[in-house]
Amino acid sequence: MNRALTAPKRVRSQATSNQSLRVCFMYPCDWSQELNDYACGIVPSHRLFGYAGTAQLGHVVSFFQLAAPLKKFIQQPALWRVLQAIYASVKQSSIDAFVCTTEASALPVLMLKRAGVIRKPIVVLNVALLEPRNASGWRRWIWKTLLPCADAIVSYASAQLPWLQERFSLNGDILHFIPFGVDTHFFSAEQGAQTDSFLLSVGTNAGKDFATLLDSLPDSAKLVIVTDKWNKRLIQGHPKSGQVDIRNDVPILELRQLYRDAVAQIIPLHETKFSSGQTVMLETMAMGKTTIITETSATRDYICPGVRTFCPGDSATLQEHLWDVLNESMQLNHGLSRHVRQNFSSDRFAERLSKLLRELCQVI
Repeated sequence: MNRALTAPKRVRSQATSNQSLRVCFMYPCDWSQELNDYACGIVPSHRLFGYAGTAQLGHVVSFFQLAAPLKKFIQQPALWRVLQAIYASVKQSSIDAFVCTTEASALPVLMLKRAGVIRKPIVVLNVALLEPRNASGWRRWIWKTLLPCADAIVSYASAQLPWLQERFSLNGDILHFIPFGVDTHFFSAEQGAQTDSFLLSVGTNAGKDFATLLDSLPDSAKLVIVTDKWNKRLIQGHPKSGQVDIRNDVPILELRQLYRDAVAQIIPLHETKFSSGQTVMLETMAMGKTTIITETSATRDYICPGVRTFCPGDSATLQEHLWDVLNESMQLNHGLSRHVRQNFSSDRFAERLSKLLRELCQVI
Protein backbone atom coordinates (compact mmCIF):
# COMPACT_ATOMS: atom_id res chain seq x y z
CA MET A 1 0.00 0.00 0.00
CA ASN A 2 1.10 3.56 -0.75
CA ARG A 3 0.93 6.52 1.64
CA ALA A 4 2.90 8.98 -0.48
CA LEU A 5 0.39 11.84 -0.20
CA THR A 6 0.30 12.15 3.57
CA ALA A 7 2.74 12.27 6.45
CA PRO A 8 3.01 9.23 8.72
CA LYS A 9 0.57 9.25 11.61
CA ARG A 10 0.67 7.55 14.99
CA VAL A 11 -1.73 4.60 14.84
CA ARG A 12 -3.69 2.89 17.59
CA SER A 13 -5.63 -0.32 17.68
CA GLN A 14 -8.93 1.61 17.61
CA ALA A 15 -9.90 4.99 16.21
CA THR A 16 -10.48 7.71 18.78
CA SER A 17 -11.80 11.24 18.59
CA ASN A 18 -8.25 12.67 18.55
CA GLN A 19 -6.88 10.33 15.92
CA SER A 20 -6.90 10.55 12.17
CA LEU A 21 -8.50 7.60 10.43
CA ARG A 22 -6.63 5.02 8.36
CA VAL A 23 -8.58 4.80 5.12
CA CYS A 24 -7.91 2.37 2.28
CA PHE A 25 -9.20 3.44 -1.14
CA MET A 26 -10.19 0.58 -3.45
CA TYR A 27 -9.99 1.23 -7.20
CA PRO A 28 -11.44 -0.72 -10.16
CA CYS A 29 -7.96 -1.36 -11.60
CA ASP A 30 -4.36 -0.37 -10.98
CA TRP A 31 -4.68 3.33 -10.14
CA SER A 32 -1.02 4.01 -9.35
CA GLN A 33 -0.42 5.95 -12.58
CA GLU A 34 -3.32 8.28 -11.79
CA LEU A 35 -1.88 8.96 -8.34
CA ASN A 36 1.57 9.55 -9.79
CA ASP A 37 0.12 11.93 -12.40
CA TYR A 38 -1.74 13.81 -9.67
CA ALA A 39 1.48 14.16 -7.68
CA CYS A 40 3.07 15.64 -10.83
CA GLY A 41 0.19 18.10 -11.25
CA ILE A 42 -1.06 16.77 -14.58
CA VAL A 43 -4.44 15.36 -13.48
CA PRO A 44 -7.06 16.87 -11.14
CA SER A 45 -7.61 15.53 -7.65
CA HIS A 46 -11.18 14.39 -8.35
CA ARG A 47 -9.77 11.64 -10.55
CA LEU A 48 -8.75 10.02 -7.24
CA PHE A 49 -12.31 10.04 -5.79
CA GLY A 50 -11.49 11.64 -2.47
CA TYR A 51 -8.04 10.14 -1.86
CA ALA A 52 -6.07 13.39 -2.02
CA GLY A 53 -8.57 15.48 -0.09
CA THR A 54 -8.89 12.86 2.63
CA ALA A 55 -5.10 12.90 3.05
CA GLN A 56 -5.09 16.71 3.23
CA LEU A 57 -7.57 16.50 6.10
CA GLY A 58 -4.93 14.60 8.09
CA HIS A 59 -6.11 11.03 7.59
CA VAL A 60 -3.72 8.24 6.65
CA VAL A 61 -4.73 7.10 3.16
CA SER A 62 -3.56 4.02 1.33
CA PHE A 63 -4.26 2.01 -1.81
CA PHE A 64 -3.25 -1.36 -3.19
CA GLN A 65 -0.57 -1.66 -5.83
CA LEU A 66 1.49 -4.51 -7.15
CA ALA A 67 5.25 -4.51 -7.48
CA ALA A 68 6.28 -3.57 -11.01
CA PRO A 69 7.55 -7.07 -11.99
CA LEU A 70 4.13 -8.56 -11.11
CA LYS A 71 2.00 -6.06 -13.04
CA LYS A 72 2.63 -7.66 -16.42
CA PHE A 73 1.07 -10.90 -15.14
CA ILE A 74 -2.07 -9.17 -13.85
CA GLN A 75 -3.64 -7.53 -16.92
CA GLN A 76 -7.32 -8.26 -16.25
CA PRO A 77 -9.04 -5.66 -14.02
CA ALA A 78 -11.30 -8.35 -12.49
CA LEU A 79 -8.29 -10.36 -11.30
CA TRP A 80 -6.64 -7.20 -10.03
CA ARG A 81 -9.76 -6.38 -7.98
CA VAL A 82 -9.78 -9.86 -6.44
CA LEU A 83 -6.14 -9.54 -5.40
CA GLN A 84 -6.87 -6.07 -4.02
CA ALA A 85 -9.68 -7.46 -1.85
CA ILE A 86 -7.55 -10.34 -0.57
CA TYR A 87 -4.69 -8.00 0.28
CA ALA A 88 -7.10 -5.64 2.05
CA SER A 89 -8.47 -8.48 4.15
CA VAL A 90 -4.94 -9.40 5.23
CA LYS A 91 -4.06 -5.80 6.09
CA GLN A 92 -7.35 -4.79 7.71
CA SER A 93 -5.89 -4.71 11.22
CA SER A 94 -4.10 -1.51 10.20
CA ILE A 95 -7.15 -0.01 8.43
CA ASP A 96 -10.16 1.73 9.97
CA ALA A 97 -12.38 1.86 6.87
CA PHE A 98 -12.48 1.03 3.16
CA VAL A 99 -13.73 3.35 0.42
CA CYS A 100 -14.64 1.52 -2.79
CA THR A 101 -14.49 4.20 -5.48
CA THR A 102 -16.86 2.29 -7.79
CA GLU A 103 -19.28 -0.57 -7.37
CA ALA A 104 -16.94 -2.71 -9.53
CA SER A 105 -14.14 -2.34 -6.99
CA ALA A 106 -16.63 -3.09 -4.21
CA LEU A 107 -17.84 -6.45 -5.51
CA PRO A 108 -15.05 -8.75 -4.19
CA VAL A 109 -14.69 -6.68 -1.01
CA LEU A 110 -18.40 -7.09 -0.23
CA MET A 111 -18.14 -10.83 -0.89
CA LEU A 112 -15.44 -11.06 1.78
CA LYS A 113 -17.53 -8.88 4.12
CA ARG A 114 -20.52 -11.20 3.67
CA ALA A 115 -18.29 -14.21 4.39
CA GLY A 116 -17.12 -12.56 7.62
CA VAL A 117 -13.53 -12.16 6.43
CA ILE A 118 -13.55 -8.37 6.30
CA ARG A 119 -14.94 -6.76 9.43
CA LYS A 120 -14.18 -3.05 8.94
CA PRO A 121 -16.67 -0.47 7.59
CA ILE A 122 -17.06 -0.35 3.81
CA VAL A 123 -18.25 2.71 1.88
CA VAL A 124 -19.32 2.17 -1.74
CA LEU A 125 -19.37 5.12 -4.15
CA ASN A 126 -22.18 4.41 -6.59
CA VAL A 127 -21.34 5.18 -10.21
CA ALA A 128 -23.39 2.75 -12.30
CA LEU A 129 -25.53 0.63 -9.99
CA LEU A 130 -28.66 2.05 -11.63
CA GLU A 131 -27.59 1.29 -15.20
CA PRO A 132 -30.21 -0.89 -16.99
CA ARG A 133 -27.92 -3.94 -17.06
CA ASN A 134 -28.10 -4.10 -13.26
CA ALA A 135 -31.91 -3.87 -13.19
CA SER A 136 -32.77 -7.54 -13.63
CA GLY A 137 -31.49 -11.09 -13.85
CA TRP A 138 -28.37 -12.41 -12.20
CA ARG A 139 -26.69 -9.00 -11.89
CA ARG A 140 -29.57 -7.65 -9.83
CA TRP A 141 -29.56 -10.80 -7.67
CA ILE A 142 -25.84 -10.39 -6.97
CA TRP A 143 -26.23 -6.75 -5.97
CA LYS A 144 -29.30 -7.46 -3.83
CA THR A 145 -27.25 -10.09 -2.03
CA LEU A 146 -24.06 -8.07 -1.52
CA LEU A 147 -25.03 -4.39 -1.22
CA PRO A 148 -26.66 -4.83 2.23
CA CYS A 149 -23.18 -5.82 3.46
CA ALA A 150 -21.96 -2.27 2.82
CA ASP A 151 -21.99 0.13 5.74
CA ALA A 152 -22.74 3.09 3.45
CA ILE A 153 -23.61 3.55 -0.22
CA VAL A 154 -22.94 7.04 -1.54
CA SER A 155 -24.64 8.51 -4.60
CA TYR A 156 -23.83 11.72 -6.46
CA ALA A 157 -27.52 12.55 -7.06
CA SER A 158 -30.17 12.78 -4.35
CA ALA A 159 -32.85 11.36 -6.66
CA GLN A 160 -31.00 8.04 -6.77
CA LEU A 161 -31.52 7.16 -3.11
CA PRO A 162 -35.15 5.96 -3.31
CA TRP A 163 -34.41 4.18 -6.60
CA LEU A 164 -31.53 2.28 -5.00
CA GLN A 165 -33.63 1.41 -2.00
CA GLU A 166 -36.44 0.03 -4.15
CA ARG A 167 -34.36 -1.79 -6.76
CA PHE A 168 -32.04 -3.59 -4.37
CA SER A 169 -34.32 -3.82 -1.28
CA LEU A 170 -31.89 -1.78 0.81
CA ASN A 171 -32.23 -0.26 4.25
CA GLY A 172 -32.51 3.48 3.66
CA ASP A 173 -30.17 4.19 6.58
CA ILE A 174 -27.12 3.07 4.57
CA LEU A 175 -27.91 5.33 1.60
CA HIS A 176 -26.25 8.75 1.47
CA PHE A 177 -26.13 11.66 -0.96
CA ILE A 178 -22.75 13.36 -1.22
CA PRO A 179 -22.41 15.81 -4.11
CA PHE A 180 -19.50 15.15 -6.41
CA GLY A 181 -16.67 17.68 -6.28
CA VAL A 182 -14.05 18.79 -8.78
CA ASP A 183 -10.55 20.17 -8.39
CA THR A 184 -11.14 23.93 -8.41
CA HIS A 185 -7.41 24.63 -8.45
CA PHE A 186 -6.89 22.59 -11.62
CA PHE A 187 -10.10 23.99 -13.18
CA SER A 188 -10.45 27.67 -12.29
CA ALA A 189 -11.62 30.95 -13.79
CA GLU A 190 -7.98 31.99 -14.19
CA GLN A 191 -7.71 29.33 -16.93
CA GLY A 192 -10.97 30.24 -18.65
CA ALA A 193 -10.42 33.71 -20.10
CA GLN A 194 -9.65 32.92 -23.73
CA THR A 195 -12.51 32.24 -26.15
CA ASP A 196 -12.60 30.97 -29.72
CA SER A 197 -15.47 30.57 -32.15
CA PHE A 198 -16.43 26.93 -31.58
CA LEU A 199 -18.95 25.20 -29.36
CA LEU A 200 -17.81 22.27 -27.21
CA SER A 201 -19.56 19.16 -25.93
CA VAL A 202 -17.74 16.64 -23.76
CA GLY A 203 -19.08 13.37 -22.42
CA THR A 204 -19.08 9.61 -22.65
CA ASN A 205 -21.50 6.73 -21.91
CA ALA A 206 -25.07 6.09 -23.00
CA GLY A 207 -26.41 8.99 -20.96
CA LYS A 208 -25.37 11.52 -23.62
CA ASP A 209 -27.94 12.79 -26.16
CA PHE A 210 -25.80 14.11 -28.99
CA ALA A 211 -28.67 13.63 -31.48
CA THR A 212 -30.64 16.45 -29.83
CA LEU A 213 -27.55 18.67 -29.87
CA LEU A 214 -26.97 18.05 -33.57
CA ASP A 215 -30.65 18.62 -34.36
CA SER A 216 -30.32 22.04 -32.67
CA LEU A 217 -26.98 23.05 -34.18
CA PRO A 218 -27.11 26.21 -36.34
CA ASP A 219 -25.79 25.58 -39.86
CA SER A 220 -22.92 28.03 -39.45
CA ALA A 221 -21.73 26.78 -36.07
CA LYS A 222 -18.55 24.82 -35.47
CA LEU A 223 -18.79 22.05 -32.87
CA VAL A 224 -16.11 19.95 -31.19
CA ILE A 225 -17.33 16.78 -29.47
CA VAL A 226 -15.08 14.78 -27.17
CA THR A 227 -16.61 11.38 -26.53
CA ASP A 228 -16.14 7.62 -26.68
CA LYS A 229 -16.16 5.35 -29.73
CA TRP A 230 -19.72 4.17 -29.08
CA ASN A 231 -21.14 7.70 -29.23
CA LYS A 232 -18.85 8.56 -32.13
CA ARG A 233 -20.55 5.95 -34.32
CA LEU A 234 -23.96 7.43 -33.52
CA ILE A 235 -22.78 10.96 -34.29
CA GLN A 236 -21.28 9.93 -37.62
CA GLY A 237 -24.71 8.71 -38.75
CA HIS A 238 -26.33 12.14 -38.24
CA PRO A 239 -26.93 14.47 -41.26
CA LYS A 240 -24.99 17.28 -39.53
CA SER A 241 -21.96 15.18 -38.66
CA GLY A 242 -19.95 17.13 -41.24
CA GLN A 243 -20.01 20.18 -38.94
CA VAL A 244 -18.50 18.22 -36.07
CA ASP A 245 -14.89 17.62 -35.10
CA ILE A 246 -15.13 14.35 -33.12
CA ARG A 247 -12.28 13.48 -30.77
CA ASN A 248 -11.67 10.74 -28.24
CA ASP A 249 -8.95 9.84 -25.74
CA VAL A 250 -8.13 13.52 -25.19
CA PRO A 251 -5.57 14.09 -22.37
CA ILE A 252 -6.92 16.10 -19.47
CA LEU A 253 -4.60 19.09 -20.04
CA GLU A 254 -5.73 19.29 -23.67
CA LEU A 255 -9.33 18.99 -22.53
CA ARG A 256 -8.86 21.91 -20.16
CA GLN A 257 -7.53 23.96 -23.06
CA LEU A 258 -10.64 23.10 -25.08
CA TYR A 259 -12.80 24.29 -22.18
CA ARG A 260 -10.83 27.51 -22.18
CA ASP A 261 -11.07 28.15 -25.91
CA ALA A 262 -14.71 27.23 -26.50
CA VAL A 263 -17.55 29.75 -26.58
CA ALA A 264 -19.69 27.45 -24.43
CA GLN A 265 -19.97 23.89 -23.20
CA ILE A 266 -23.14 22.01 -24.13
CA ILE A 267 -23.97 18.84 -22.19
CA PRO A 268 -27.01 17.12 -23.76
CA LEU A 269 -28.38 14.27 -21.67
CA HIS A 270 -31.03 11.60 -21.67
CA GLU A 271 -33.07 11.25 -18.48
CA THR A 272 -31.41 8.26 -16.81
CA LYS A 273 -31.36 6.85 -13.32
CA PHE A 274 -27.57 6.60 -13.32
CA SER A 275 -25.25 9.61 -13.04
CA SER A 276 -24.19 11.35 -16.23
CA GLY A 277 -22.86 14.81 -17.02
CA GLN A 278 -21.94 15.97 -13.52
CA THR A 279 -18.15 16.00 -13.82
CA VAL A 280 -17.97 17.90 -17.11
CA MET A 281 -20.63 20.31 -15.89
CA LEU A 282 -18.72 21.17 -12.71
CA GLU A 283 -15.35 21.42 -14.48
CA THR A 284 -16.83 23.92 -16.95
CA MET A 285 -18.61 25.93 -14.26
CA ALA A 286 -15.40 26.03 -12.19
CA MET A 287 -13.70 27.76 -15.12
CA GLY A 288 -16.49 30.33 -15.31
CA LYS A 289 -17.47 29.24 -18.82
CA THR A 290 -20.98 29.35 -20.25
CA THR A 291 -22.64 26.03 -19.43
CA ILE A 292 -25.74 24.66 -21.21
CA ILE A 293 -27.05 21.37 -19.84
CA THR A 294 -30.11 19.16 -19.84
CA GLU A 295 -31.89 19.32 -16.50
CA THR A 296 -32.16 15.70 -15.35
CA SER A 297 -32.36 13.87 -12.05
CA ALA A 298 -28.57 13.47 -12.18
CA THR A 299 -27.82 17.19 -12.68
CA ARG A 300 -30.62 18.91 -10.73
CA ASP A 301 -28.63 19.06 -7.48
CA TYR A 302 -25.84 21.02 -9.20
CA ILE A 303 -27.75 23.60 -11.26
CA CYS A 304 -27.52 27.20 -10.07
CA PRO A 305 -28.36 30.64 -11.47
CA GLY A 306 -26.21 31.33 -14.53
CA VAL A 307 -26.44 27.79 -15.91
CA ARG A 308 -28.62 27.54 -19.04
CA THR A 309 -30.88 24.49 -18.99
CA PHE A 310 -33.31 22.68 -21.25
CA CYS A 311 -35.55 19.64 -20.86
CA PRO A 312 -34.53 16.23 -22.25
CA GLY A 313 -35.02 16.15 -26.03
CA ASP A 314 -36.07 19.84 -26.23
CA SER A 315 -34.13 20.82 -29.33
CA ALA A 316 -36.05 24.10 -29.78
CA THR A 317 -34.97 25.54 -26.42
CA LEU A 318 -31.44 24.27 -26.91
CA GLN A 319 -31.27 25.99 -30.30
CA GLU A 320 -32.34 29.28 -28.69
CA HIS A 321 -29.51 28.92 -26.17
CA LEU A 322 -27.02 28.21 -28.96
CA TRP A 323 -28.06 31.27 -30.97
CA ASP A 324 -27.78 33.41 -27.83
CA VAL A 325 -24.26 32.33 -26.92
CA LEU A 326 -23.03 32.58 -30.52
CA ASN A 327 -24.30 36.15 -30.84
CA GLU A 328 -23.39 37.48 -27.41
CA SER A 329 -20.09 38.93 -26.30
CA MET A 330 -19.10 36.17 -23.89
CA GLN A 331 -17.41 36.92 -20.59
CA LEU A 332 -16.38 34.71 -17.71
CA ASN A 333 -19.06 34.07 -15.12
CA HIS A 334 -17.14 34.35 -11.86
CA GLY A 335 -20.33 33.59 -9.96
CA LEU A 336 -20.37 30.07 -11.41
CA SER A 337 -16.73 29.57 -10.51
CA ARG A 338 -17.31 30.80 -6.97
CA HIS A 339 -20.41 28.61 -6.57
CA VAL A 340 -18.47 25.47 -7.49
CA ARG A 341 -15.58 26.45 -5.24
CA GLN A 342 -17.90 26.89 -2.26
CA ASN A 343 -20.20 23.92 -2.80
CA PHE A 344 -18.80 21.37 -5.25
CA SER A 345 -15.03 21.32 -4.89
CA SER A 346 -13.06 18.13 -4.37
CA ASP A 347 -12.12 19.54 -0.95
CA ARG A 348 -15.80 19.78 0.01
CA PHE A 349 -16.36 16.24 -1.25
CA ALA A 350 -13.51 14.99 0.94
CA GLU A 351 -14.90 16.85 3.97
CA ARG A 352 -18.32 15.25 3.51
CA LEU A 353 -16.81 11.82 2.93
CA SER A 354 -14.60 12.23 6.01
CA LYS A 355 -17.64 13.13 8.12
CA LEU A 356 -19.38 9.94 6.98
CA LEU A 357 -16.29 7.83 7.70
CA ARG A 358 -16.00 9.29 11.19
CA GLU A 359 -19.63 8.43 11.89
CA LEU A 360 -19.10 4.85 10.70
CA CYS A 361 -15.95 4.50 12.80
CA GLN A 362 -17.71 6.15 15.75
CA VAL A 363 -15.28 9.05 15.82
CA ILE A 364 -16.66 12.52 16.60
